Amino acid sequence: MALHYRATLTNVGLILILLVASAHAIDVPGVSTPPLPGAVLGSVDALVRTYHGVFTPELLEQLIKEAPLLDKVGSDRTLRNSKRQTFWLPVGVGAPRPRFAIEHAVNLLFELIHESNYEESSDSQMRERRKQIVGGKYWVQHRGVNEDVGFHYDKDEGLASDHMIMRFPRYATVTYLTDSGAPTVIFNQTVTQNGNVEVPRVPTNTFLVYPETNKHMINRGDLNHGAIQSLSSRQLKSGEYRTTFVVSWEVSKPLEPNCHYLTDDELPNSLIRKSPFPSTWQLSDSRYRGEINSIAASKSDRKQRIVMGRQNHFLDGRFPKPSDLDDLGGTYLLEWDEDDVNVQ
Repeated sequence: MALHYRATLTNVGLILILLVASAHAIDVPGVSTPPLPGAVLGSVDALVRTYHGVFTPELLEQLIKEAPLLDKVGSDRTLRNSKRQTFWLPVGVGAPRPRFAIEHAVNLLFELIHESNYEESSDSQMRERRKQIVGGKYWVQHRGVNEDVGFHYDKDEGLASDHMIMRFPRYATVTYLTDSGAPTVIFNQTVTQNGNVEVPRVPTNTFLVYPETNKHMINRGDLNHGAIQSLSSRQLKSGEYRTTFVVSWEVSKPLEPNCHYLTDDELPNSLIRKSPFPSTWQLSDSRYRGEINSIAASKSDRKQRIVMGRQNHFLDGRFPKPSDLDDLGGTYLLEWDEDDVNVQ
């Protein structure tokens, strides 16, 4: 495995170096989708960015307590096609006040997406983007040993199931509440024609976002992704869980009943805690942007077979051995040569 370079992608010069060093821009060819706020189209930052130490210790502690409770609410509400119910929190003028720490964190993460310290566009452009987001769809993944998150596209599940229309969120985010378990694997690949054609057919770039407690990842909302335990740098042990808090940011509220605003009566009493919340429940002042390290698989690395969501649809790709990674909780951009990956 070769580590080509390491750079904190907050500097335009470093982004340009990255683009020159790459054989091609990091993008989804043939699909016109706006990049993440403030990013240069074609840069790594256009698809994925991370933060470390995102919440204060007091808020993080409360989120860790609430996550299994909210996960149970979702698992108790299995819908058609074995879909779990996800939850809705409007943002903006007239939005309801949060009732527990996870809802409060949704609002904080909305501010983080539009934080001005990496914005190169005007304030008016940022305000316009903010107005387009009407709310966050949120849920918890609480996965034990050998529980993968299958590869999928975040979308309006009701619209996809009932009308065969794929509507993606503008952005998707994952906040890691534990250190161990599968990395989030994100391809530079999306799907068109309402879920019938993947573009590109064979992805060339793959982000590996490894868990670290209090780490936050933002990605463009139309990308193919999943989490595979066999790629873990720190394997789960019996009784341990990989716990993540997920929010997708939507320009239209996804359809009921798949995405639902929970009433007080639907919430366990142990979850509800009316605001105002403690002043220590905030984004951490010491949070910082993460590094994205460029790596390549060695020809000696065995190919990993990934089930890609549709029947008899697989990707075989070379992935570096987790034991070779410098940072067990890091984020990596894996660039494949043609013989490193194929799709069936």
